[in-house]
Order: sequence, then structure tokens, then C-alpha cells
Amino acid sequence: GKSEAPIRNIDRKDEIQAIIKSINLQDAKSAVNLFQRAHGLLKRNANLKLTVEDLLIQLPTING
Repeated sequence: GKSEAPIRNIDRKDEIQAIIKSINLQDAKSAVNLFQRAHGLLKRNANLKLTVEDLLIQLPTING
């Protein structure tokens, strides 16, 4: 469903609404899963640089 949270940056309302409309829900879920995976790896002392590089390569592209 849609969030009814108020927009705090009212001067950027149109830009924010355009980004919201352009986000694919499956891409957003994939991104959250990738961040959770990276967090888990870092908690187990994975290499920070390699983990972040891997995360950035795998993140879905968000077209705004």
C-alpha cells in the first residue's frame, strides 16, 4: 500500500513523488535483501571494501 507519511521536504514534493512512482517494488525488495546480506557479512568480519563493491554491483538500478 501507499504510505501516508507527510513529505518533510515540501519544496521537493514533485521530485519526491516522481521518484516514488518510478520505484519498482520488486527492485526495492531486492535492494533491502542485498543490504541485509551485506550487513550479515560485515557482522562476520567480511572485508568492508569487497562487501560494499559487491553490494553496489548487485543493487538494482533505480531510475528517477
